Amino acid sequence: MRHIILMLVCLLVLARQVFAQDAATAKETGKASLEGRVVKEPSGEPVKKAIIELIAENQEEGGNYTATSDQEGHFEIHGIEPGRYQMFAERTGFVEVDQKRRRSRGLYLSFSAGQKLKDQTLHMLAGAILTGRVLDEDGDPMSDADVRIYRRRFGPKGVRLEPLGGTQTNDLGEFRIGGLLADKYFVCAIPAVGFQNMFGVQKSGVKDATTTQGAYVTTFYPNATDRAQAAPIELHAGEETPVDFSLSRVHTVKVRGSVVGLPANAEAAVMIRAQDSYAVMLGSEVDKQGKFEISQVSPGLYTIIATTPMADSPLSARRTIQVAGDADMDGIVLAPLAGTLIRGKLHFDGKVKPGTYDNVVVRRIDGGDEFSDIIPFASDGIGTLPPVAHVQPDGSFELKDVPPGIYEVEFSSAVNALQGYLVDSVVLRTKDVVETGLKANGGTLTIDVTLKAIAGEVNGAVQNKKSEPLPGAVVVAVPEEEYRKRENRYKKSATDQQGRFSLGGL
Repeated sequence: MRHIILMLVCLLVLARQVFAQDAATAKETGKASLEGRVVKEPSGEPVKKAIIELIAENQEEGGNYTATSDQEGHFEIHGIEPGRYQMFAERTGFVEVDQKRRRSRGLYLSFSAGQKLKDQTLHMLAGAILTGRVLDEDGDPMSDADVRIYRRRFGPKGVRLEPLGGTQTNDLGEFRIGGLLADKYFVCAIPAVGFQNMFGVQKSGVKDATTTQGAYVTTFYPNATDRAQAAPIELHAGEETPVDFSLSRVHTVKVRGSVVGLPANAEAAVMIRAQDSYAVMLGSEVDKQGKFEISQVSPGLYTIIATTPMADSPLSARRTIQVAGDADMDGIVLAPLAGTLIRGKLHFDGKVKPGTYDNVVVRRIDGGDEFSDIIPFASDGIGTLPPVAHVQPDGSFELKDVPPGIYEVEFSSAVNALQGYLVDSVVLRTKDVVETGLKANGGTLTIDVTLKAIAGEVNGAVQNKKSEPLPGAVVVAVPEEEYRKRENRYKKSATDQQGRFSLGGL
């Protein structure tokens, strides 16, 4: 009898295990899986310990998954929710590239329920390395200097130097920047604060010792203080390229002027920044008579900004100046205006209601430089991104202290149901300004913003000359000519493993 009971117990346990396995299998039904390899270009050798990330385009329906490649470069990911994903690979000392050894933005993959996707290959190239030293005119090391690397960028607003990264020199003046794609780059050295660099805020009225002895300024390779004379340097995969800087004191000019119309006892500051590079910035306080003086300014095109950074309601003004020749620049007048309070309400063309993570953004469209929509002298000392307002449950929003300018109103949402909505109209009083832009010039503006579910979605496929699917191709929707200076009007996607793409929000 005891044996029979024991047998029944064993059968019951076995049945429960089988049931649990069946339940787990049922739970995984509909999930996809992925297998692939990470290889080194051009040899095809496996890359071990690479981190593979699979990021869902739709975070509400999909998820994020990670894996690590083994000794053979092999990796597996299971339990993937159906949907469209972007896959990346990361490994110290390497750069992910496509089959033509260009920097990769990741592979786009689409998974259907139960699909087992195999033989996916990620390509990595040994990164280029930039090394060198920053020295003064006597050959002594300059410690704590910023060394920054840039890539030339062609955009709707012209050619700009796009920052890619950087580092600081050690006590020997040495620097090292790795993980770069083989390409041509612009490099500059920015002296530390102790060497009169371009980032310190100067006190107006304080005698400048650099007047007679010159100043160290931001210097581009090959030792060019005039950014127009900067030359690119070519880096090669897996190789160290030495670049040394020898900084000398150079003659610079002063920019003088006045800030007018300030409230009593208001503390103001003025900043200039180069329009073609993030590397050159310089500031000055404004004295009690409203005067300012900025020294150590080298030739170039700048945006000059005046603001009252400590005020509860900041005032600001900006203009463009061209610094050229050896003569100081005098007589610049800046008249800061109060920021604008923009109040509004969102209206949807359907039954959809505002979500928890909806935002309204105003982006400046009348400026000619890269930094037009950055608010100067924010808490970080340099600037913040364009003004953003969180949308309340009733659809209302409020943007405070928006600097003078002409703005485009944008809507963003983390809710999938609202990501297909775009701004259809922006009504100020009785006029729709969605095309011309919203002019902020102080005071309070009350607007009604209507969102429309955009049916504009383009789905398609890209093939090569052999009519085969072309994965990883970049597809760009270019707006009409009148909107080509507005970067947010461009839409971009990439093809998945079957050559398919989807461009939404058109």
